[in-house]
Amino acid sequence: VFTQFSIGLILIYFSTKIDLFLSNIMIKSYLYQLIFIFTLLTFLAATQDIAVDGWGLNMMPRSHISYASLCNTVGQTIGYIVGNCLFLLLTSRIGFLSNITPGKFSDGYLISESNFIFYAGLGFIIITLSVLIWKSENPIISGNCESDAGILNAYRELYNYMTLPHVIKITLIILTLKFCFVATDSLLSPKL
Repeated sequence: VFTQFSIGLILIYFSTKIDLFLSNIMIKSYLYQLIFIFTLLTFLAATQDIAVDGWGLNMMPRSHISYASLCNTVGQTIGYIVGNCLFLLLTSRIGFLSNITPGKFSDGYLISESNFIFYAGLGFIIITLSVLIWKSENPIISGNCESDAGILNAYRELYNYMTLPHVIKITLIILTLKFCFVATDSLLSPKL
C-alpha cells in the first residue's frame, strides 16, 4: 500500500514539474532529474507488482487462486494500454480531434502531459484507497507459512536445475542468439 501511495504522490508532484523538465531537456541537471524520477518510478512499480501479487493471493478465496496470474496479466495489459496508447491518443497534437470536433480543441489534444500524469497519480491513490477500504485480507494460517529451511531448499533446487547441462546450453543459446543479426539490425533500424 505504501508503494502505491508513493507512486501516486510522485506522479502528482511530477505533474507540476513535467513541463519545466520537457522544455529544458537539453540541460543536464533537468535530464538527470528526469532519469532519477523515472528510475524511482520503475523501481517502485516493480516493487508494487510483486507486493500486489502477494496481496492479491491473500485477498482471493482459495477457490480462485488459480486466477491470480490471469488478474496480473490483465492488469498489466490495461496499464500498458492506458499508460501508452491512451496517453498518446489524448496528448498528441496531430489534429485528429479537430476533424471530429472542429473548433473545440484548438491545440489538437484533449489534455496536456501534466494533466494526464496528475490524473494517473490521482487514480493510483483512489484505487489504492478503495481496495484498502472495501476489501479485506484473508487471515494467514500459521501452519501454511514456509520456514527459512524451505526457502533455502528452494534456492538449492534452483541451483541444481541451473547447473544441468541442457539448461546451461539453452541459456547460452538464448543469450547469444541475436549476435548473428547485429549487423543487419543496425543497418535496417531507422535512425530518428
